[in-house]
Amino acid sequence: MHKRFQQLGSILVIVILAPFLFLGGPETTSSPVFPAIWNLGHLLIFAALTVCFRLTFFKTEFQPGFVKFVFFSLLVLFLGVAIEWAQYGLNRNPDWHDIWRNQLGAWLAWSVLARPSNPVKWGRIILGAFLLFEIFLIFQVVWIDWKIQNQLPIISRLEKESDLEYWGGNISLSQDVAAIGNSSLKVTLTTTKYSGTGLKYFPYDWRNYSFLEFEVYNPDPDPLRLTLVVRDKTHDQEGYNYYNRYNDGILVIPGWNHIEIPLEDIQNAPKNRKMDMKNIIGLGLFATNLEQPRVIYFDDFRLK
Repeated sequence: MHKRFQQLGSILVIVILAPFLFLGGPETTSSPVFPAIWNLGHLLIFAALTVCFRLTFFKTEFQPGFVKFVFFSLLVLFLGVAIEWAQYGLNRNPDWHDIWRNQLGAWLAWSVLARPSNPVKWGRIILGAFLLFEIFLIFQVVWIDWKIQNQLPIISRLEKESDLEYWGGNISLSQDVAAIGNSSLKVTLTTTKYSGTGLKYFPYDWRNYSFLEFEVYNPDPDPLRLTLVVRDKTHDQEGYNYYNRYNDGILVIPGWNHIEIPLEDIQNAPKNRKMDMKNIIGLGLFATNLEQPRVIYFDDFRLK
């Protein structure tokens, strides 16, 4: 009867969780915390599959062996690769780390079900350590997210190499010039149609503030026109429409420029709605159709 409940329980977990391998889940607009927790589902599903497999094909007490273990591991690997391949076909982003999570969940269940022995004991210890590491990675994501979401009014100070992690484009941390502190964000602009940089992970809730501020340094004698883009979650969910976000030009004269944008302007920028100031998820700065490459420096993005 106990085994029967185990089998039914594992089947229930599979039936409930398996559809989410292909449906739903984190979006590009989701906080990193959501996918970090969501991906633990791979551990649960493959642990349940292992329990179901064991109770179906091994009616007596389970006695693991090397050949059985290798065969089962290859079976799990094949299934994991097939799932990631199928997700790619459904316009989802395959994550090869998920294949490892599949293996870990299956191996953990395999070791728990196996008859106790010294190899099984050490296997449980090693696999338990790997499980703790996966949990540690989640807590690390949660901790980083908490720090970022609570660093306002600072959006990006640009003082450490780690500050560049969520910026894109041809960028580097430079100590050649700095408005605040010792460094700034150096961006090399090319002659492609759109060239610049963007920040994709920062404090999302801009309510209770009035201005977006940052510093820009133009080392050339000629002015440079940039476009500032600010997006909220609704903009990305509704198809990235040009008129559904904030777009405005900035003329950067030689030397340092202090930029101050009223958040009221950003809030009122979408054509048929108000910007969701609680869920600002994208900030970009780019030049258009430059005749020759240029270099620009940014520093100290903040709210006021």
